[in-house]
Amino acid sequence: MGYLSVLLEQCLQWDKQATLFINGSDNVFWDEVIYVATSTGIWIPMGCVMLWVLGKNLSLRQFGFAVLFLSLAVLVSDQLSSAVFKPYFQRWRPTQDPLIMHVVDVVHAYRGGSYGFFSAHASNTFSVAVFLSLLFRRRLLGLLVVSWAVINSYTRIYLGVHYLGDVLVGTLFGLLIGSSMYGLYRKYILQGGVMQWKSSLYPHIMAIAILFSYCMVFIVALLTMGA
Repeated sequence: MGYLSVLLEQCLQWDKQATLFINGSDNVFWDEVIYVATSTGIWIPMGCVMLWVLGKNLSLRQFGFAVLFLSLAVLVSDQLSSAVFKPYFQRWRPTQDPLIMHVVDVVHAYRGGSYGFFSAHASNTFSVAVFLSLLFRRRLLGLLVVSWAVINSYTRIYLGVHYLGDVLVGTLFGLLIGSSMYGLYRKYILQGGVMQWKSSLYPHIMAIAILFSYCMVFIVALLTMGA
């Protein structure tokens, strides 16, 4: 037990050092970009396009259950983080940790709630990204969807509201929940099959929507700074 305690303490110290290394920067514009990217609202248009693409390429029944399973993935992920892990482990967010909160770079006084283990942002976005990547079965599109989850997860460390370890554990839970929900969806709804694209244009439309959302993050950040 003594060795495990020392090892755990060392891992926690590494986690703090890595988090402080990633956290913040001296670039005000980049601060604004990250602050915009971490918000849910900026990604709503992309989500609407995603639903439209799914609706065009799935039957009504398949579409309805796809939305249901995606919603369940986010619900399970979010509640596991917020209602189980955070109150049980009670690990301070870096911005709330009395030992390091004064050296954490904070953007717009945003500090989040008290506890941060594990990151709901990471688990939620990765559960959605994994589900969609497995459903789409297009390598480039899958990479773009996963990049969206990676960016969202990175913003949480940059803003100091999560340790790197919080995000990594959240990512693992997201991967597990997303792949499990897709497995159930494929078995019981697609009956072992895969989604058939009605046109080769739809994957491109989805990819453009993601890239456009990335551009919007920068545009909104510029407009916010100029306001």
